[in-house]
Amino acid sequence: MAAASYRHGWLTLVAGVLGACSGGGSANPPRKPNVVLVVIDTLRADRLSFYGCARENAPFLAGLASKSLVYDRALAPGAWTVPSTASLMTSTYPSQHGVVDGFDFGASDEELADDQVNKIPSVVETMPEMMRALGYRTYGVSANVLVGFEMGFERGFDRFAALDDEVAETVNATALEWREEMIESDRPTFLYLHYFDPHDPYYQRKPWFDPAGLEVPDKGSDSAFARLRDGAWAAMDADLREDLEQYLPRMLGYEEEKDLPPEAIANPLDWILACYDSEIRYLDEHLLALFDALAIDEQTLVIVTADHGEEFLDHGMWEHGQSFYDELVRVPMMIRLPGDDAPRGLVTGNVSTMDIMPTLRSYLGGRPSLQDRGVDILGTVDESRAVLSMDINLPGPRDGGPPVFPFSLLRSVRTPSRSVAVQRGPWKAIVGDGDLRRSHMNRELFNLQSDPAELFGRGDGDPDVLQSLEGALARIEDESVMYEREFGDVIAGGDAIDAIRRHMEGLGYVDAEDD
Repeated sequence: MAAASYRHGWLTLVAGVLGACSGGGSANPPRKPNVVLVVIDTLRADRLSFYGCARENAPFLAGLASKSLVYDRALAPGAWTVPSTASLMTSTYPSQHGVVDGFDFGASDEELADDQVNKIPSVVETMPEMMRALGYRTYGVSANVLVGFEMGFERGFDRFAALDDEVAETVNATALEWREEMIESDRPTFLYLHYFDPHDPYYQRKPWFDPAGLEVPDKGSDSAFARLRDGAWAAMDADLREDLEQYLPRMLGYEEEKDLPPEAIANPLDWILACYDSEIRYLDEHLLALFDALAIDEQTLVIVTADHGEEFLDHGMWEHGQSFYDELVRVPMMIRLPGDDAPRGLVTGNVSTMDIMPTLRSYLGGRPSLQDRGVDILGTVDESRAVLSMDINLPGPRDGGPPVFPFSLLRSVRTPSRSVAVQRGPWKAIVGDGDLRRSHMNRELFNLQSDPAELFGRGDGDPDVLQSLEGALARIEDESVMYEREFGDVIAGGDAIDAIRRHMEGLGYVDAEDD
């Protein structure tokens, strides 16, 4: 499929649905389409029917996918929200923008009064800044408290709301506060929506919570959930199982263990998996409601993706941030281009969420930028391209030492380091000197065609492939500009820092009793 056939298709389109056509005639060229970018926190690709899930968890998204370019191998630049979203919003690697630490939760209130928050560098253009330069009014709602003002995610938005880990209903209500303004604008609209569902706590979203509807346990199944249900909980390390049993109430949104339903205590894994699926369906219903409320139709350019996935014992761990296996870094991504005859269908080959920004830039007629480390993916995907996901630990501002990383309670190394997954074609290498929870993962090789579940490392058997991927990583790092890290003010005891502390405590990254 040739990119040139539709890359500049907006030149022949009428206005997007959020605003009226700017007029006809040669003196008034049709305005660019409105753009909606939806980022869904913690959404695994394999829990969606158009990525192979037998259970229909998202009928609205499935319908949207049928009219979109769906990227089969879309990869997140990181395995947790902050670095991955900063990369998505700047088309730069975490090692470049440096937004990799979040807040120093080991600091006292007095220390927090100093500059302790790493921010998107001011010299780095953000996606809303790019869209504004292209003539757009820019609006953003983030339901994840980490994607907020403190780290510079609001830059370039005409209106931006950072919510305290709120549900989809609240995201919709916030966006709809600007509905009339968006409709009446004489410029096209860019709307960014970062939904927090289905991030933990995993709630029972009625009527879609249905443990009986999960896949039948089967070690040989193509479904990860079917494989997990076949003994994953029983096969856990005893110490990890004990830790997770203590964490279970918080993971499911309960105050104490005594509040848990007996069924959740008896079969925690199935309960969690069913909650996660119901959260996806809950979100899907609210996406449908928002698209209806804003009358977003096929003349609007729509992109849907996720910041990262989630692990449910796939490789012996919970949640996210701990590895680069597919359950964490393979994310859904679709692009619905404007027009009834726009291209659609499955796109194979490795791409990155960092490609969204340069793709929009090219499609909307912007000039290429040397900043972009992603590429325009509306043409043929380059199978020889190496795509990276990374975890970086960098020095911080205080005393020249590294800040406490959100996962620092689970880490023992506080020196600058990095671990990187390099994917090219069917091959994935995990290399580096980082300190992920599973440190032995830092030199592994998988062939995803023959081993899609990433169970059998092949580093010793294919040293030439591993060396080739490490060479590709070195070339990318050599070609990438490393921007000077910037740090912003944190107001000790302020509402924002209190909300972020609650967020991190809720994830188990910080012990509430230690604060």
